[in-house]
Amino acid sequence: MDHHYFLLKLEVSRGAQRSQLDFSLLYLTNNVTFALKNLFGEIGAAVPVEVIKFYPKSSQLIVQCPSDWAVKVRASLSLQSSYQGQSCAYQVIKDSATLLSLAQ
Repeated sequence: MDHHYFLLKLEVSRGAQRSQLDFSLLYLTNNVTFALKNLFGEIGAAVPVEVIKFYPKSSQLIVQCPSDWAVKVRASLSLQSSYQGQSCAYQVIKDSATLLSLAQ
């Protein structure tokens, strides 16, 4: 299975207490899966997406998904507006078919 990678920035509402939010890889992955489920139902929830890295200082994360779902994952993240009850927005900084090219 071919994969696609996204470098994202997670913007959380200014009023949110960042120290009280859970930015674990598991919770971030669940939030991405929730975004897919909201837009595509149970089929979207079954897509094997994974947050493979989170950079706390910059609030950036790397997400891996199947290549044939890349456009749908991007659309889902564009519409995702909640992270642990706080307003949020995902910004796509870069996307690529290879993980190495995200670093360039």
